[in-house]
Amino acid sequence: VSFIYAKQEQDEKINAISDDSLGNRIVILLRKRGLTQKELAEKTKISEVTLSRYIHGDRQPRANNIANIANVLQTTTDYLLGGENQNDLN
Repeated sequence: VSFIYAKQEQDEKINAISDDSLGNRIVILLRKRGLTQKELAEKTKISEVTLSRYIHGDRQPRANNIANIANVLQTTTDYLLGGENQNDLN
């Protein structure tokens, strides 16, 4: 039961993130790729706390971290930064 509440709370936090934000785009791609934030953090060598701050808009990533995130999520830095739609990538 507590898992259900935790999932609902997580979904509410995700919905609170702006649709075109870097954080929302990361979350969308994590779901599409079947990855967790922890896995993305490990693959990009970015701490989980820092990655969470990027997702929630509390911190802006450096260019090299954006490039690493894009690489792992199989997208472009332009998409992550809001410059193109995911449909443009297909």
